[in-house]
Amino acid sequence: HRTHGDVPVYAETATHYLTLVEDDLERLGGLAKISPPLRSPADRDALWAAIADGMMDTVSTDGSGQTRAGKAAVGDDFFQIAFGIPGVQQLLLLAYDEGFVKRGLAIERLIGVLCERPARLFGMYPRKGTIAPGSDADLVIFDPRKPLTITAADERGNSDYSLHEGRVVAGSPR
Repeated sequence: HRTHGDVPVYAETATHYLTLVEDDLERLGGLAKISPPLRSPADRDALWAAIADGMMDTVSTDGSGQTRAGKAAVGDDFFQIAFGIPGVQQLLLLAYDEGFVKRGLAIERLIGVLCERPARLFGMYPRKGTIAPGSDADLVIFDPRKPLTITAADERGNSDYSLHEGRVVAGSPR
């Protein structure tokens, strides 16, 4: 890891910064209000490069259970719309589809930023973040050959919309 003096420094990004860009903010409006806001395609590509070369430690979602009604409660004043977006449920789906399938990211690196590295940073490794004797059996059975269309109707949390509505991803949980 990197340090600033004797303080460890870690880098994290989120799936929305890896899959969406500022044009999506214009299209989705207040539903996509997050902080920091979505950036350019070049910024998105730089984040993927940082994941591939090991500069990025983790990928998360920063998801919050926002609803359409909650986002619309203040009217059209963008500055008053609540920050936050749904996204926890699509973390693996989007990271696998965009990172491994579309960009050729090594599957080991993807597993590292989604599982192993977060467990290490939170002091939970090797109980979490790896498949090994003595570790918890926190597993997702994932079928890389079964495409899935992301829809808000499938959302298991409080949110009633998805920024990725209608996107077809390469694999799905079983």
